[in-house]
Amino acid sequence: MAKTGELEKRAELAKAMNDMLMQDYAIIPLVYRGRVSAASNTLGGVIMNSWDSELWNAADWYREK
Repeated sequence: MAKTGELEKRAELAKAMNDMLMQDYAIIPLVYRGRVSAASNTLGGVIMNSWDSELWNAADWYREK
């Protein structure tokens, strides 16, 4: 990727490298990040994030009227 400046060509290279890794089973996910979450309809500022704790932005939550 360091030898090409074209954005489209870089995207093709990145996809090809990803396909090589996935087809050879070089990367096997060890953590299942899928989950079901819910929040009250009167709770505002809640942004669910599957990569972090569900309380990551609790300081920004507020109660709507």
